[in-house]
Amino acid sequence: MPPMKISCKPNTLFVYDRWIAVDALIQRAYLLDKFGAEFYQLPTLTAGSPASDLMDCALPLESRQRGGHQYWAASWCDVQSMQLQQDASAWVRQFSDADGVSYLHDKARRINTTAGRDKAYNMPIHLRTLDECVWYVVGDIAEIDRLLNGYIHAIGKKAAYGNGALQEYATGQYWRVEAWPHDWSERDAEGRLTRGLPATTLDNAEIYGVRPPYFVRANQILMEMPA
Repeated sequence: MPPMKISCKPNTLFVYDRWIAVDALIQRAYLLDKFGAEFYQLPTLTAGSPASDLMDCALPLESRQRGGHQYWAASWCDVQSMQLQQDASAWVRQFSDADGVSYLHDKARRINTTAGRDKAYNMPIHLRTLDECVWYVVGDIAEIDRLLNGYIHAIGKKAAYGNGALQEYATGQYWRVEAWPHDWSERDAEGRLTRGLPATTLDNAEIYGVRPPYFVRANQILMEMPA
């Protein structure tokens, strides 16, 4: 399989992690393509779900092994290094006094705002502005192009509210998938890690996902992480 470069231009991103993994986006597109409308009826993945029981994906990426752990030949996009600007906001829900008066007829009752459906919360949101997200992978160029441009038109969280919506390139496509002369899926031209790899020592190692879904604990191992 040949090396390639993958790019997209999102609007303001809402992400918690430093990294955006393109193999996770390709996996989502693969499953949408495979199951169609039935994708939304699949069992919900949780952190404790054994991912292998729910997802057996033959992604159009080169599969690699290190220390007995399988992963895909795909770099991660470092949001911190590519960030142009960060804006702070919040996702707030508060039960108002006016709603409470109309909601309650019996003055002896109380609205529980510490738990349950009326719980108040304030979720900090950090919206990041990037010029472009870039990844380097090894795989099937035509198939990756088809999957990403066909199914993934936003990245990051709260996409339904417009966050992370992708802008079109001059070609009219949301993703640019092009041949690249070098395999930078694991290390760049200077030998620096472009993604986490299964750790062989404890130096610069931490628990992190080795392949998607990254949040599932079955996929989290001791990883050698980029600086």
